[in-house]
Amino acid sequence: MLKLFIGIGIPYIAVIGLLPWVASVDRHLLGVPFIYLWIFMWFVLTSLCLSLIHISEPTRLGMI
Repeated sequence: MLKLFIGIGIPYIAVIGLLPWVASVDRHLLGVPFIYLWIFMWFVLTSLCLSLIHISEPTRLGMI
């Protein structure tokens, strides 16, 4: 259950749950609004979370 939370729950909470807070931030980083950077960052971090789950259970996926 923890692995499911890491792989799906954390990215879901970060993108959907924190979106109202992120939308209220009026900062620009490198000329890009913070909300766009937040969403793009979570594309990458979601891939990393799912990679962690994939690496942690090689036998369930038929790799060994």
